[in-house]
Amino acid sequence: PMGELEAQYNKIRLTPFNEQLPFQGVIKWPRWITTLEKGFVPGDSYTLFQVSKARFGAPICWENNFPEVYRRFVLDGANFMVSVTNESVFGPTSGPHQTLAMVVFRAVENRVAVARSATTAVSAFIDPKGRIVSRVSDGNGADLFVRGTLAWDVPLSEEKSFYTRHGDVFARAVCAVVLCMLLSCIWRVRRKA
Repeated sequence: PMGELEAQYNKIRLTPFNEQLPFQGVIKWPRWITTLEKGFVPGDSYTLFQVSKARFGAPICWENNFPEVYRRFVLDGANFMVSVTNESVFGPTSGPHQTLAMVVFRAVENRVAVARSATTAVSAFIDPKGRIVSRVSDGNGADLFVRGTLAWDVPLSEEKSFYTRHGDVFARAVCAVVLCMLLSCIWRVRRKA
């Protein structure tokens, strides 16, 4: 209420060639790939914001694509998420709808509601089951490059999903099984030779 900064989140996953240079100092990237001279310094902590009983994380733009980022915020105590993004680079294409779909997966994986605010893309509310409950649109139903506001009583999730508690255990198990099968095949081929 006094206008003082309560908390700050600094983006941890920087966008390649726009905020971060892969192999900085090792590879001199051509100007047609990036005009970035030096990458930014990534943040190092998953800041949780709190308003009354509501605790939320706020991944920024590119970070919304990474399941482990959302998982970490929710594991640390977020009971809903706020997704902020600027997707003007996509223009009026399917790109903004695809990134919205990724955020739907983040909501389902962690069973948390998401409030998504986008400068030119789709701003929406997503419930913990992945349903888009409302979105900003104009009178013709367009939801890109439109102005508007939304209000929704965001449900606060207190339980942790299997994915939130255990992460990518299923994917790791599948990789282990495939590795075992591959080693078994190699062993059989060598044994017959």
